[in-house]
Amino acid sequence: MVTLYERPNMGSTIHFINSSMTDTLRFATDYGLYSLQFFLGGNMGFKRAKLSDKDVDTALKLQERFPINIYSHMPYCYNLCGSIKSLAWTGDNEQDVKSRRMIEAMKGELATLAPFQNKYGNCGCVVHIGSANKSIKRNIAIETVSETINKINKEMKGDRAPLLLENCAGKGINLGEI
Repeated sequence: MVTLYERPNMGSTIHFINSSMTDTLRFATDYGLYSLQFFLGGNMGFKRAKLSDKDVDTALKLQERFPINIYSHMPYCYNLCGSIKSLAWTGDNEQDVKSRRMIEAMKGELATLAPFQNKYGNCGCVVHIGSANKSIKRNIAIETVSETINKINKEMKGDRAPLLLENCAGKGINLGEI
């Protein structure tokens, strides 16, 4: 016999409903999901939803009643390496501005999900590592990813959700290549 505390942690990727964490959690609990993933905005854009304090408070009460793991997926266009044309942090001002914008959006999302990492459930922000042009040596691309993550870690103040790295589909454990 399975007790409440031994329940399987079933989940799914669902829509972020009405730009509301509360509505999204209600939908998940209505369908018996104990883990969920959603995009906190579009799957290809930098614009992310802003949660009101009331929405967060209500969603936290719902999470307390129905322990649930909450994960956001960051847009597919984020690339911790930079871009096809240029690696981040190599002096290419145009690329560095794009990478800086990505970091600011990521920091916002990590802070948004932070309250949901508690005794009632886990949370995190999933991001694909990205890819580098094949002309870039793999170790240099990995160092660039590391530098980007280190910038986020250094700049984040206060509570934040964990950043979860996800490999690209069909790429195995490899850093994506273009």
